[in-house]
Amino acid sequence: MAPFVLCSWGTARVGPHAGAVNICPEPVFSAALAWTWLGQVLNPVQIAGGVIVIAAVIHLQRLRVIG
Repeated sequence: MAPFVLCSWGTARVGPHAGAVNICPEPVFSAALAWTWLGQVLNPVQIAGGVIVIAAVIHLQRLRVIG
C-alpha cells in the first residue's frame, strides 16, 4: 500500500506528464533486480527493450529541460 500511496502523492506533486515518464522505467528496474537478486536470465530482446525504455525516458527528460 505504501508504494502506491507514495507514487500517487509524487505524481500529484510533479504533474501527470512527469509522473507517467518516470513510471516507465519501473519494469526495467524490476527485471534488473530479478536478474541480480534471483539469478533470472534476460534474453537479448528484453535487454534491448530495457535500453529503449531508458533511452526514451532520458530523451523526454532532456526535451522537458530544453523546452
